[in-house]
This record gives sequence, structure tokens and C-alpha cells, in this order.
Amino acid sequence: AAPNRQRTDGPFATIPHALQAIRDHRRQLRGLTVITLVQRGGTYFLDQPIVLQPPDSMLEWSAYPGEKPVISGGRAITGWREVTVNGRKLWAADIPQTRDGKWYFRELWVNGERRVRARHPNTGYFKIKNLPDKAAQWTDGHRRLEFNAGDLHNWASVTNGEVVAMARWVESRLPVTAVDEAKHIVNFGKRSVFELQKDDLYYIEGVFEALDAPGEWYLDAAAGVIYYCPKRGERLKNFTAIAPVLSQVLRLTGDVEKGEFVRDVKFNGLTFAHTEWNLPNPGDKTITGGWPAPANEVGGFNQAAVGVPGAIWGEGVQHCVFTNCTIAHVGTYGIELARGCSRNRLTHCNIYDLGAGGVRLGEAAIRKTENEMAQGNEVSDCRIHHGGKMFQSGIGVWIGQSPNNVLSHNEINDFYYTGISIGWTWGYGPALASNNIVEFNHVHHIGVASDGDGPVLSDMAGIYMLGKQPGTRVVNNLWHDVAATKYGGWGLYTDEGSSGILLESNLVYRTT
Repeated sequence: AAPNRQRTDGPFATIPHALQAIRDHRRQLRGLTVITLVQRGGTYFLDQPIVLQPPDSMLEWSAYPGEKPVISGGRAITGWREVTVNGRKLWAADIPQTRDGKWYFRELWVNGERRVRARHPNTGYFKIKNLPDKAAQWTDGHRRLEFNAGDLHNWASVTNGEVVAMARWVESRLPVTAVDEAKHIVNFGKRSVFELQKDDLYYIEGVFEALDAPGEWYLDAAAGVIYYCPKRGERLKNFTAIAPVLSQVLRLTGDVEKGEFVRDVKFNGLTFAHTEWNLPNPGDKTITGGWPAPANEVGGFNQAAVGVPGAIWGEGVQHCVFTNCTIAHVGTYGIELARGCSRNRLTHCNIYDLGAGGVRLGEAAIRKTENEMAQGNEVSDCRIHHGGKMFQSGIGVWIGQSPNNVLSHNEINDFYYTGISIGWTWGYGPALASNNIVEFNHVHHIGVASDGDGPVLSDMAGIYMLGKQPGTRVVNNLWHDVAATKYGGWGLYTDEGSSGILLESNLVYRTT
């Protein structure tokens, strides 16, 4: 070190070590003071989510100038080799943890880009030919469907596959249990969320026989082997593959009942990546991110993929700020600020390549006390884009039973369902989504992607509003290229009970 420059013993190797050092230092000080944590570039793989609690308040956590640290909930897959299987030249790597039942994943990122789980058809969608079973009512799902001849086959690996079927405004992820080629019937281990109908769209993924296009991959979990079909120009020597292990990378957990909050934490320039959350298997009793999982025999959620957690999750969080951060390459929502989260800011962030949606503010529950309510949060000057990669009904920004939020100067695009959704009360019953401000946002390519994929769902819009919302203002926004399948695809959609809302000076064009 040069004269008069402070010398150190070098940086800590891990984030948990650094956070523990800060906690130890604060115990010596016997009180809270602002402490700065500067993180060097590189990818930091986590064994478990980082958890910040009220004693971790007043922390400024930022990237080292000019460097880009990535906080990852994934794991690098190494040991790739060239193989030939049934005449196909592929790359393969051993993953014994999957063979032992300790790890399973549905997503893969190669050299920083999402890759396609072996899919059939490679592009576009099949249409349901018929339903052999009649639903008693439209809210009842199906456990099998009839397909058109040649669409599906009784492949050797077909029971490793999932059919993803779209109906009304939701997707259903349906594990395949059997295919009867003679009768053109495919059977599922779960039932669809709602009644399926003739001509509803679907595809199948996770079948080895569908591994036929560059950039696709397949996990043979029982054998503990992953296969990859390389893209043109890819080489083993500079090949980096990451698969998700954790469902969340960061949890901010205050104690709302005691009035103890995580406060005044500032994140600047950090990247959070590589998470995945899956629907429970029969027998599971999973509760993640404060939402109970759907009944384990159902292949999805009733709306908005609402039970899929955020890669960053908060409860009892106040006056915290995310600035110039990136949330990307996740199989979940990007960030979720739930019960007791108030006056937080998300600004100048880039949130993209999302398994579900981008931002969730609030809850479905109507809280009675100020401490419990999620309110007064801000999302501004952010880019939120390219979601619905696993759960097509994910929403760009979702506001539930939460008042006084501001969505301003954001660009939201490339979601298969709705760009912005406000309200969670059907009709004119009690509701908290009042005095929300939506202004100067640019929302486009909703339902139909900018590359032309879709639409796949109905009953959606640039902005969807539900229930009583006195004081809510939707002003000076631009909405365009919104498309649905059977009905809907609006710019501005005021659904049942919407009232007390001002919609003014919005420009809407190219909608179905």
C-alpha cells in the first residue's frame, strides 16, 4: 500500500462471512450504525438464501466500482464431454445429486443465456383435439386430454415430461403419466387448474426424444446425467452452465408482530440470479414466500402465478432501496415485498428473464393494522421484461391489497399475461388497493412477445384493475401491442367492482 493509504488484510471470501463480521462489529459497538459492504465482481454461489433481519438494518451494500458481482442461487455444472446417443452428437455431464434425489431442476443457463428444456414442438403450440371427460363446471380441471394424431407419442422417456396447457388466463403444468397412441389420449398426474377446451394450446417439455434442436437440454435424473445439444459456435473449453438450486437468494425478514423491521438497507449495483420454484409433488406440504402451495393435485394457480415466490422476498421491511440492481435468470418472480413492507423503493433496476413475473407488492390478505399493511412502495425508472418463462400467467408488476404505491417511468414488456395488475377483491367488498399511482409507464408486447410468440392466454391487458380503488390514478401512460387468444387483450381493463379510478391521457393502440 502507498504511504498514508489504509492497509487491510484483504477481502472476505464469502458473503456470509462478511455479514457475520458486520454483526460482530455491531455487537462491540452496542448499537446500530451505518456500515458499508462493498462486493467485488464474480459469481457468488449460495448454499442457502442470505437472510437479513432487523439487527442487520442500516446497511449499504454495493458493487465495487466498475465491477459486477452476481449473487447466485444456482450451481455450476462441470465435467462436460462429447457423446453420441441414438446417432445424435450431444454433450453430457454427470450430476449424481439428481440420481440420489437431492437435486432436480427445470431450467438451465448457458454462457449467461436461458436454454430450452427439450420441447415439442420446438416453436409454436399444439391444439387440444378434444376432452374425453366432461367437467361438472368450468372451475374443474382435467387429468387427460385427446391430442391430434402425430402430436404426441409414447416415447420411452414420456413419463419424465410435462405438458404445459393454457386455458383462459392460466397455465397448468401437468406431469405425464401415460400416453395411449392408439386412442390419442395423454394422462396426467395432476389436474389442470380450470376446464380445458377444444383448441386450447399446449406443448410438452422434458422428454429426451424432443432433444432435437441446438440450445435444448434434457435431464435424466434417474441416471444422473444431463444432455445438451450445442449451438453453433459453442465450444467445451469456454462453456459455462448453471442450474438453479435455491428458490430464493435474499430474504429480508422483519418481525411484524413485535414491530421490529428491517430498515434502511440500500442495495446498489448488485445482480441476483439463478433461482427456481416448482409446484409441489403429491404428499408435499410446501409453503414458500408466505403463500401456501396449491393443492398438490393441481398443476397451477388460479391467477397471476400468485403463489410463485420472489427470488428476493421481504416481510416487515421499511425504507429499503434497490438501485441499479439486476434480477435476472430466475425461475420465480423477481422481487416480492409482502406483509408489513412499506416506503421501499426499487429504482433504475433491470428485471428480466423471469420464470413468472417481475415485482409483487402486497398480499391477497386484507391486513387490519398499519404495521401489517404493505403500502407506499415505489417502482420507478425500471426495465421489467421477458417473463412467463415457466409460469406464463406471471405479471410485470402485481399490486394486491396494498395502497399508496407509485409505478412511474417504467418500461414493461414481453409478458404472456398482464403488464400491471392492481387489486385482489372481486366486486365491491372490502379492498385496500387505493390511491395507487401509475404514470408515465411504457407497457408493450403483452400477451404477444416482441419476437412474435403467442398469444397463449385470454382475459388480460396492459393494466388489469379489480375492486374498489378510490384515489387510484392511471395517467399519461403508453400501452400497445396487447393480444389475447379467445377474448380480451385490452390496453386498460377495469374488471368487476373497479371504481374510484381515474384513467386519463393514456395512449392505447394495437390491441385485440
